[in-house]
Amino acid sequence: MDVTARYQATTEPESRARADALVAWLREFGERRLNSRLIDERRCIPPHVALELGNHGIFGIQVEERYGGLALRSRDVARVLQQAAALDLGLGTFCLTSLFPGVRPIAAFAPEPLRAELLPSLARGRMLAGYAQTEPAAGTHFPAMEARAEAAPGGWRLSGEKVWIGNATWAGVLTVMAHEVDGNGRRR
Repeated sequence: MDVTARYQATTEPESRARADALVAWLREFGERRLNSRLIDERRCIPPHVALELGNHGIFGIQVEERYGGLALRSRDVARVLQQAAALDLGLGTFCLTSLFPGVRPIAAFAPEPLRAELLPSLARGRMLAGYAQTEPAAGTHFPAMEARAEAAPGGWRLSGEKVWIGNATWAGVLTVMAHEVDGNGRRR
């Protein structure tokens, strides 16, 4: 199955109905349980908020149904994220960072055994994903990044320094931006 097909596992009406239900739930949840002032003061999303988002499938909106996700189409993913950001910009950013640079690379590019291991927990919000890109001398400029990834038995050996990692405090898995290098340290 190609990458695009993974995100279009549901029909358009199914995706729209699922997104409508999530948007309605988010609106009700925002009025009843979300305290933006507390989020701003503590500079963090409260654990009960993250748990409820996971319980309602927010972290699985880009995950195939066979892994416990909702497999929403891109338009409907955008609608759900727009509602989260309308409630609280920090909440919207938290969801966005968890999904696009966190969950989506795993859903799209990880080998099947890794997808089977991680995606069910990610889709339910029982594990959160983070994203490591920014470096001290490079910022987010990809060609200037110095972090390196070298193939090693059973995986990869990473080296480098990151200065901002989205969702790092809670992440159980990270997507790390690094240059692949060969055994002699040359970029591939």
